[in-house]
Amino acid sequence: MTRIKVCGLTRPQDVSLCLELEVDRLGFVFAPSPRQISLQQLDQLLEVGSFAWSAVLVDPTPQLVEELLARQCPILQFHGSEPAEMLEAYRGRARIVKALRISQPEHLEVELPADEYLLDGARPGHGQPFDWAWLRSRRPNRPFYLAGGLHPDNVEEAISAVAPLGVDVSSGVEQSHGLKCPTRLREFVRRVRSTLRDEAAG
Repeated sequence: MTRIKVCGLTRPQDVSLCLELEVDRLGFVFAPSPRQISLQQLDQLLEVGSFAWSAVLVDPTPQLVEELLARQCPILQFHGSEPAEMLEAYRGRARIVKALRISQPEHLEVELPADEYLLDGARPGHGQPFDWAWLRSRRPNRPFYLAGGLHPDNVEEAISAVAPLGVDVSSGVEQSHGLKCPTRLREFVRRVRSTLRDEAAG
């Protein structure tokens, strides 16, 4: 079953909608971005309910990571140039996701100490997908979420073409940076689950 992750959340009402829709994983950004939140904002969002969440990080300080782990962060998602030693150091304390910027097929051929990969476009957060056809001949050596340019109108095609562990959406369900559009988010989730029902029926 393809899992759903909604990233770049900043408002309690958007977190609540994700819980209503039974989204599998929520993502909060702790790196320079229009969607960046503070630890204080995180505390408020965590009060909305109980859910699986990931901290999106770019070359974070050890202090920030420790602050997140102190809040029982279950998933650390690294997007920077973090060395393999850093990823390895946190394995066992949280699930480790390493984001890969894919601009050529060779970028899929990596071996990193991570539990999952996140396959993103060359410019994360800009809504641009990479060529999914590259995955026909090159599959990563870890389970992976697909990100980069996903939205309600192409997510069914993406799942059929790539068969990822999960799909990760941010700008594709927004009305503006960090503010989710309820209609687009509902439709995205509906399309993903419709694909799963079609596969089960087939």
